[in-house]
Amino acid sequence: MPDLGTPKAITAMAHKLARIIWHLLKYLEPYDPAVWAKAEEKNRQKKIKRLQKNAASLGFQPVSNS
Repeated sequence: MPDLGTPKAITAMAHKLARIIWHLLKYLEPYDPAVWAKAEEKNRQKKIKRLQKNAASLGFQPVSNS
């Protein structure tokens, strides 16, 4: 059975680079890693919220590990 981890990782990185380049060209702004870090954190929070909602719908009580 082939390992799909590497091709998926390459595709994900290509997608991320394409988004960065698109943003740079569209808004004519210099690259700022803080913008992307902020977007990644926002996506992470949305993912956590979605997981908590799914867990609650299945009757589980999510526990914070922080």
